[in-house]
Amino acid sequence: MPLKASQLKKLASLSAIGAGAVALTADKAEASSIQYTPVHQTVGFAAADLPVVPLNLPSFSGSRVSFGFVRASGTNSYSFGRAILGVGGSAPGARFATRIAPVISSSSVPVIKIVPAGKTWFQVSSSSGRPFGFVAARLWGSYSGKTFHSAFGNTNSFTNQYALFQFGPAFAPLYGWVELSLSITDAYGPICASPSCGDPNGYGPELNVIGYAYDTSGAPIAAGAGVPEPDTFVATGLAALALGAAGMRRWRKSKKAA
Repeated sequence: MPLKASQLKKLASLSAIGAGAVALTADKAEASSIQYTPVHQTVGFAAADLPVVPLNLPSFSGSRVSFGFVRASGTNSYSFGRAILGVGGSAPGARFATRIAPVISSSSVPVIKIVPAGKTWFQVSSSSGRPFGFVAARLWGSYSGKTFHSAFGNTNSFTNQYALFQFGPAFAPLYGWVELSLSITDAYGPICASPSCGDPNGYGPELNVIGYAYDTSGAPIAAGAGVPEPDTFVATGLAALALGAAGMRRWRKSKKAA
């Protein structure tokens, strides 16, 4: 059935709205040097958790930039251990802002610094970063008839905090952040460290990787900067076409009233 003149006019109007909104969105994207990627994946030891959450960064001179979070576990004759680590690599791989923390009296390990929103690399790190670091870990076991347990790294659970990283050539790095939430309880058990044993007590460690961003300009991006507004999709041409002219009028009216 051929379209009526009024229908053609309406379609043309909607197309113009969509094209204009897409162009506006593209201009905004091109003007921003911050690249944001949502993730919402969990690495840990519960049944639904992943063994690794890999994150993608641009390649440099054909060299792939490695980056991500992994779980690790181990057992000896009297103790068990579980950990979650951030893993990058030598330049141009990702290097984390870290601190050194003791595990036992004779050793220490790099631990990824966890910071609130707004912090930048140079506010929390005076070094060129390390290619890996512990996010959090638990040790537990029994010796001479007595049980023990301890935690190291980031030993308290947290929600919506940030780790900072740099990547690319060491002489001209780019900077980024990754948003994380951690669950960990310093307690004894289970009597097994293998991921196949699950996490029946919910002690963790368990890390939710929420999203990450980096700045292609080389600026030391502030933690949390560059996350799109929740209603960004509504401003796109696809949303305009989906809502139709009447829907767009209702949306604009609701925005004015808000």
